[in-house]
Amino acid sequence: MGRGFFGGEKRTPNVKPVEKIELSEKNPTPRIIAIVALILIAAMAFAYGANKLISGESGWRDVEVRSEKGYTCADDFRFVYNIGVSGVSANTEYKKLSSLYTSAMEEIYYALDEKSVHDGAKNLAYVNQHPNEETEIDPLLYKALESFSEDRKKLLYLAPIYYDYGDLLDSESDEEAREYDPYENDSVKEYFAEVSAFINSGTDIKLELLGDNKVLLSVSDEYKAFATEYGIKCYLDFYWLKNAVIIDHIADEMISAGFTRGYITSYDGYTRFFGNETLSADIVVRENSKLTVAATLNTKSKMSVVYLRNYIMYEGEKYNCYTYENGASRTRYISAADGLCRCAADMLVLYSENNSCFDIALSASEIFIADELDETSLKTLENINTIFHIGGKELFTSGNTDDISLAGNGFTLSKIK
Repeated sequence: MGRGFFGGEKRTPNVKPVEKIELSEKNPTPRIIAIVALILIAAMAFAYGANKLISGESGWRDVEVRSEKGYTCADDFRFVYNIGVSGVSANTEYKKLSSLYTSAMEEIYYALDEKSVHDGAKNLAYVNQHPNEETEIDPLLYKALESFSEDRKKLLYLAPIYYDYGDLLDSESDEEAREYDPYENDSVKEYFAEVSAFINSGTDIKLELLGDNKVLLSVSDEYKAFATEYGIKCYLDFYWLKNAVIIDHIADEMISAGFTRGYITSYDGYTRFFGNETLSADIVVRENSKLTVAATLNTKSKMSVVYLRNYIMYEGEKYNCYTYENGASRTRYISAADGLCRCAADMLVLYSENNSCFDIALSASEIFIADELDETSLKTLENINTIFHIGGKELFTSGNTDDISLAGNGFTLSKIK
């Protein structure tokens, strides 16, 4: 059996006793290109192509985390910066960037860790382990929690179901996947329905923000007993939203420190451009089980991009999606209504000059985690533009079509009315 989502051996479900992409070189501007076999670290597959990354000390370089504290999930991200352009020596600038990147990554990762308490810090794991206790928590965690409306806190409450989806998405065969799939296994579906009932009751679980970084996670005796029976360890988990919080923190720290000539991107669909560099990014879609560059998004100097999709773009992302041999997909995008995953479109890209990745993803969560895409709702997203693909050779956008150029692969682009 393969490893589970949280690193252990796979369990019995909680039930009752690429192809390479050919790319156009039409645009001489430094460009982030999707090459599945090479880098594809971000959901938009960000890597430089038309002008190759400059080797050596100066120019475009990957900045690395050099942590002595242990695991920080830095492998989920790629941070690229145009070193030496500011006039500071390349070596000095790189050291400053790496040091700041390391400290920022450590502090935000440990604040959001839902499983382990680090050095006695009051992080998300501490809250999970101390229900019904008023707790003063890490300010970074409190800031992230403040973004959730009461209704969207249900995304946090899905932690027990997220845990089981980890085993589904980690499956190595259709037979194994069906064992964990609520769409295929009625016992799993029933268990998810029970958890969802606790989540939606309004009384069995509730996270209150009390001010001054203090929170209270209230859990009913009935839900605690249920959690004990089924071995539930976490009541709260950011799950697919976690890297959005992390990437925003990194980007904000860099920009505040005056580092504005780079970008950071995550394997699961989040990117922040810091500013002072003109870049563009390819929009990759799945067409007949193959990945195709459909268009290019010409970004402004400062932008947040979120790429939601129901397919895998590279091997390192396999734990985010499982695709059956018949083409059916199971993803991390789970509805609090019944614990079932849903994707309203094959692909939805959202981008904004004003909003953070976390705010964008949270705003779009109810729209994307649905049976059908509500195009009218897309137009109501404040300061957020969208590009989406449902199937065939059509792309649609709610934004300015001048920002998007087609890649010449037969796709058309329409603006939703």
